[in-house]
Amino acid sequence: MLKTTTGGYDGKGNSLIRNEAETGEAFNILGGGAVELMIEEYIKFDKEISVIACRGINGEKFIYPVAENIHINSILDTTIVPAGINAETREKALTIANKVASVFKGVGTFCVEMFVTGSGDIFVNEVAPRPHNSGHYTIEGCFANQFENHIRAITGLPFGDTSLITPVVMVNLLGESDGPAKLLGLEEAYRDPNVHVHYYGKGESRAGRKMGHFTVIDKTTEKAQQRAGELKKILRVTGEKSEA
Repeated sequence: MLKTTTGGYDGKGNSLIRNEAETGEAFNILGGGAVELMIEEYIKFDKEISVIACRGINGEKFIYPVAENIHINSILDTTIVPAGINAETREKALTIANKVASVFKGVGTFCVEMFVTGSGDIFVNEVAPRPHNSGHYTIEGCFANQFENHIRAITGLPFGDTSLITPVVMVNLLGESDGPAKLLGLEEAYRDPNVHVHYYGKGESRAGRKMGHFTVIDKTTEKAQQRAGELKKILRVTGEKSEA
């Protein structure tokens, strides 16, 4: 995997090299030497998971549950909590997140993203030193969400409870086209009391731009996923073109 050393997100700044013949093409895609590049071994993984970790001024740490992330076109589409992993993998991921929060010695909310391989190995893929997209589920899913605990951390207040209240699925609302943004399907979605919509108020929609997200809570992740799949056909953000 060829990568830019800065500015990469949502698949931008990455280019996969499958064989020697693709090396030059990947180099050109990433600027042809105009920016600094790095290369990493490609990791064949079964799942991507992430853990939100909060570290206080005194070094105290509170860790959120393990989330399972599904990407489409390198952009986060869905986060499922609890993650569909076994107990051993879950404990290993929580331990890694705790250690990462100690290594950086920062104060506030971190997101530690990890790859889980078929053999059960875990690789840290990315560390985001901030509240994170894959942690938005905490708003409805946990007693104290990632934003609240970030403020508690940096102001020296005791942390709120990071325990999971209920199984939850978070889905990003991505722009479908370019133009003035219009949210569709809100009234129908809000007929379901288990659905919570967060619209970010961005005036302009762009294809693939994160315009908001919604969460579904239910008794099981399976039920929440099923409902989320139905809502993805209803809740949409379009770029409404003005008539000439």
